[in-house]
Amino acid sequence: MEWILFLGSDKWQHFIVYAIAAFGLSIFVCLIPPWQNGIKKIIAVWFGLNIIGLLEEYRQLWIPIRTAEWMDAAANIVGTTAGVSVPLLLCVMWRAFQDKPIYSKKSMLTCLALLIFFIGPLFYGLVVWNEDIPITKVE
Repeated sequence: MEWILFLGSDKWQHFIVYAIAAFGLSIFVCLIPPWQNGIKKIIAVWFGLNIIGLLEEYRQLWIPIRTAEWMDAAANIVGTTAGVSVPLLLCVMWRAFQDKPIYSKKSMLTCLALLIFFIGPLFYGLVVWNEDIPITKVE
């Protein structure tokens, strides 16, 4: 458990920024009618922010003064997941009191397919392409 403290402030910053963004966007989209689609909207926020976080790390591969790290991408994903968890829990509780189905098999399969086919290759690419950029001195 002590390794969490040694992740570095950079990873914590990624986590906190994405958690705050995910929480705020999830609350915002839940306030847009129709209110019955709150869970789908929160899932869309989760996927959208994860893809943005992964693409941002890929973008850093092409900028000479920046480095992309797969741990930054992981911190983004964990932060997004933490940020949407409270609004998602509130939506699930609200729907449970409304006596409506919480999820269906079709929506869960769609989420799994999106996770496997979109986020999986992006995350794998960051792990494979993550190389240190050689430092060159200009004299």
